Amino acid sequence: MPRLDGYYLSPGLPEDLNRFACKLIEKAFKQGYTILVRTQDTAHSKALDRLLWTFRDRSFIPHDRIVGSDNPILITDEDVSQDSRAYRLLVQIHPVCQYTNSSLYERIVEIMDEAHRLTPHHQACWQRYRSNGYEVYEHTQQLTE
Repeated sequence: MPRLDGYYLSPGLPEDLNRFACKLIEKAFKQGYTILVRTQDTAHSKALDRLLWTFRDRSFIPHDRIVGSDNPILITDEDVSQDSRAYRLLVQIHPVCQYTNSSLYERIVEIMDEAHRLTPHHQACWQRYRSNGYEVYEHTQQLTE
């Protein structure tokens, strides 16, 4: 059964969301996942690309922003066809969080600030995932200095 994990960060500043995403991407990569990371726009993709190279001193996470590359991790703000590569994990960083077809991914992770949790759009999106067979888990993360 596919799984959706929603991570609500407090505080949920954009740089907090990106750093948390890097940690999660690193962990998933080490577990053998192929990962599609959806960002808001090209600037966000570039910022996350740079951060993945620098957020840890001794970490290597092979990734790219070019569709069709051989890297197991793709960062993009564009819709990507699963035909280009079979990604097992989709990571969406708020405000991207959009409903996604449940048949495409084994697991979906959505990272957002705590305030987004109660919006009607978010609630409707979560209900669609549940009705399509996703096991939905919600996690609150308190970020500290």
